Amino acid sequence: MLFGTTDNYSTETTERLHIDLAKEAYRATNRKDEYGQMTLWLERCEKVLQHSDYVRWRLNTPPRLPSPIPNVTYPFYLKMVKHPTKKSVSFADLSTHYGTHNLEELLTWFLLPPMPLHKTVA
Repeated sequence: MLFGTTDNYSTETTERLHIDLAKEAYRATNRKDEYGQMTLWLERCEKVLQHSDYVRWRLNTPPRLPSPIPNVTYPFYLKMVKHPTKKSVSFADLSTHYGTHNLEELLTWFLLPPMPLHKTVA
């Protein structure tokens, strides 16, 4: 209040957000228990946007993964400790001391599975 408003200050941005996030969300409700429905609608819109960003990212950048993935046998159960004895262990140390060969490649494959190739029709 002492120095007045900042240069180029406008409420246009927050008004636009109010229209997008509140008014459109309200229009999507049945006017009963609006708050819960609006919140659910906004969460779904955000998830759709995140998924479309992920798909766009995956289609533009082909994964650089080893092919084929080596055969791996998995135990029938997995025992996990609540508190690890070491933190921030390198992949090389894991391979040397714990016998986790190809962990980096397999983890990459698990997080970024290969995308199927699409043929474009001219």
